Amino acid sequence: MKVFLKNLDVITIDIGLKGGICHFKDNNISFYSFPLKNKQLDIIELSNLFDKIINYNTIIVVEKQNAFPNQGVCSMFNLGKFYGIVLGLISCKCLHKHNNNIYLINPQRWVRKLKVPSDKKSRVDILLNDKFLHRYIKKSMFYTKRGALLDGYVDSALILSYVISNLNQLDIALEKVL
Repeated sequence: MKVFLKNLDVITIDIGLKGGICHFKDNNISFYSFPLKNKQLDIIELSNLFDKIINYNTIIVVEKQNAFPNQGVCSMFNLGKFYGIVLGLISCKCLHKHNNNIYLINPQRWVRKLKVPSDKKSRVDILLNDKFLHRYIKKSMFYTKRGALLDGYVDSALILSYVISNLNQLDIALEKVL
């Protein structure tokens, strides 16, 4: 299956304090960490970032969040708050730019389809061997200068891989928000 990526503008988001934002545009991949202030989401900085990267034709895919068994009430509340803020900001930016391309993706869907192992470091190898993304990424993009894995970057890039492989059927493969 050939996919024309030249004019593609996609943002994929892995939610969480250690999550990541992956932006594919003009055959280039950029990664962003969520801006934090005192271990809380810096809403103003995130709003400024979204102003810069969201356009009228941008496809935005956010990983859907659900409660997990044995997850603490406090941590689930914080994740839900984070998720709500991100979705709210994206929705506002998209409405302002007349963009209705916001989708949610269930984590189990992309993990199962891409056969992603639970070992975080093995996930980088999947990206390096991806038939579309291997041209645009380097292993070093997913590690800090000290060698720590940026798993939010990895997961947001894996979501991008899933989106690109399902471009012709996004409305079927993903849950539309707007």
